[in-house]
Amino acid sequence: MALLFSSPRRARLLVAAVSGFAVAGLAIAPRASAAVTPIGPNQIFLGQVNGSSTKVNFDVVCPGSANMGHPIDDTVGVVKLQDPIPGFGRTGNASAIAAKLEYSVGTLAVLEPVTKFTAYSTKKVPGSVVTPCSGSGKMIFTPVKGGSGATSASVPVTFVNTGTTR
Repeated sequence: MALLFSSPRRARLLVAAVSGFAVAGLAIAPRASAAVTPIGPNQIFLGQVNGSSTKVNFDVVCPGSANMGHPIDDTVGVVKLQDPIPGFGRTGNASAIAAKLEYSVGTLAVLEPVTKFTAYSTKKVPGSVVTPCSGSGKMIFTPVKGGSGATSASVPVTFVNTGTTR
């Protein structure tokens, strides 16, 4: 050790070299993901389908002449807001938000569970969800056990048969 620090200049060079390697290591190290924000009471949120909170196409795979199909590459998400904007929801007492797809088949109203959020994030719509091949509906984002202070948010969707099978 005495040889490494035999002069103040060598000590400074060693410190500079070690610092340079540390900075280079940070540059190539994988970045940590952004902190996850849990859903909690008295928060304002916005629901999204395919990254949008306004009317959006919901892609569906419908084999042959089927009237019902399954989503393909669609996503749902919830975003925490600081200030209310049109279409927002309120969590009330909730610490979770359920996403459900509402549509009609003839005279029958359907409310299809999609997913549940305990943190603000985006998730792929499960392929097990059943949807019409055309028409419209809405994705409803409802606080779970939110109490009287809770309100839902929703996003209108148009079902579009992509005609593909992936």
